[in-house]
Amino acid sequence: MPHVGGDLTYANADLKTYYGNVSSDWKIDNKTLELDVEIPVNTKATIYIPTNTTESITEGNISLSSVKDIKFVGKEGNYIVVEVGSGKYHFTSAR
Repeated sequence: MPHVGGDLTYANADLKTYYGNVSSDWKIDNKTLELDVEIPVNTKATIYIPTNTTESITEGNISLSSVKDIKFVGKEGNYIVVEVGSGKYHFTSAR
């Protein structure tokens, strides 16, 4: 999936799998990252969000810590790592 970095301000990718569509797209606007992810039915995904604190992340305008279906895995480098089940997610974070 497309990684945030360089001079890019937008990227997207889609992949059709046996389970359904996997997609990821992101854009940076005014130092805010918007990350949209789609995970097919009966699968899980690990998502790396490029920020240093969970407090700066929301999913669907709800604080990450308040969303029950998202599991905080930890921090890896400059990324917050979460695990999600199937569905569509809209993350935002300050950069």
